[in-house]
Amino acid sequence: MKKIFSFLWVKHFRITLFVISIVLIVFSYLINNFRSNTSSPQKVQVDLSQSIHQQEKEFESFLKSDNIWNKIALNQYDNTLMQTCIEKSYFLFFYSIKSDASEKLIFWNTQKVIAPSYILYSNENTGFVILENGYYVWNKIQHNDIIAIALIPVKWNYFIENEYLQNHFVIDVNLSDYYNLSKDDKNGKLIKSISGKPLFYINEKSWSAVEKNNSLALFLYLLGLLLLLIDFFESLLSFFSPLSLLLLRLATT
Repeated sequence: MKKIFSFLWVKHFRITLFVISIVLIVFSYLINNFRSNTSSPQKVQVDLSQSIHQQEKEFESFLKSDNIWNKIALNQYDNTLMQTCIEKSYFLFFYSIKSDASEKLIFWNTQKVIAPSYILYSNENTGFVILENGYYVWNKIQHNDIIAIALIPVKWNYFIENEYLQNHFVIDVNLSDYYNLSKDDKNGKLIKSISGKPLFYINEKSWSAVEKNNSLALFLYLLGLLLLLIDFFESLLSFFSPLSLLLLRLATT
């Protein structure tokens, strides 16, 4: 009876060990390849759209006051106005349009980039532009002979990256690991302006191109592999022990 119990315990132990090892290996794979809903194409499309729309609304709301336009036009902006503009999440540029149709930049809140002049003469009030350091959505509002342009950064695209200059989406630094931004690839998810104008597309990267480097998944995989090896050697021992005993008996008879 004791031998039977011992046999069943060893047998069930090996089965349990085998099942646990397989579960750990499978679980490590799932962790390493898991994409949460927060990074699904639909969710990224919604998040990008909401971020852009919020800044478009803020830009329009900010310039509803004639007082702002008058201060800019007369070059009488105070520290409060300057600080307010500096704290914007988008870049602001005010141009004065002269009678000869030439333009003059009279106010800006950044040194990172400059709004291209062709936006001033565009018939559109919103659009998408690729500049030397990134991808932007632009909005334009005119008041008398002053034109205000907002450049809303979507994704940085520096020629040289370093500790401080990283090429990533503004709303989430990790999105660049999974998505590309394209102006023309219509296979991706379309991002529109608040007015409904098509701006750009986001395209999910090939899954094989995404670097997988999850330490927890690696730990679980190695642990599962170790348990699988233990189970394998236990099986070998249980198989060869009776065989060795049989061969020994045959040799001595």
